[in-house]
Amino acid sequence: KKTIRLFSMVCGKTMDSEKAFLKDLRRSSKLCEVKTLEESHFIIAFVPVVSRAGTDIEAALDQIPESRPVVLVALHHTDDPGFVAPDSRLCVNRSTVFTVDCLFHEDRGLLRCHRNDEAVKAVKKHLGVEEAYFEDHVIPWMFALACFSLVYTLTPSEYIHSVWHVVWMLVFMVFLLKWCGYEEWIPRYLDWIPDLVFSGSVTLTAMRTRKLPMMFK
Repeated sequence: KKTIRLFSMVCGKTMDSEKAFLKDLRRSSKLCEVKTLEESHFIIAFVPVVSRAGTDIEAALDQIPESRPVVLVALHHTDDPGFVAPDSRLCVNRSTVFTVDCLFHEDRGLLRCHRNDEAVKAVKKHLGVEEAYFEDHVIPWMFALACFSLVYTLTPSEYIHSVWHVVWMLVFMVFLLKWCGYEEWIPRYLDWIPDLVFSGSVTLTAMRTRKLPMMFK
């Protein structure tokens, strides 16, 4: 399986918006970031639009080498997630440049909004690494959760508390991956697990033993 290697360039003050964008891209195991242009298949350039889109993008393109195909991410400054940004593709006349528009703010960085999500999807599609329903790194997590469900079902009620050690180990693994900088290996549907483990353990144990705690009576 071919891994697409990206070399990133930042053409201005982005307030670290490129880090959030690249983090979302790296959720795909088929993408990786490299340190030198020579190692890369593509250049991904982040260009904040400060004055006029055409002027800023043209100035950025003068800095970007033409030896590789380019993904250009135009960053429009706003605090409104619903802001309708101009189409920066109209400002690009180089055939090897694929352009998307994103929204960012000086205090919040890259905004969490539909426009930015669609930009990430468009870049993945352009690079040929659209995520399938099951990513390679999701399957082991699904297997682990299935095994836990089976063990929980087969465990007698008097030993049910020991089974929850497995859940706490799962939570520990999620936190450890985040701490080590491997968040892209955590499927999005597991992000909420630490918040629900305590309430889930109390509720499911009560259901299994049929003895509700005082707060449920």
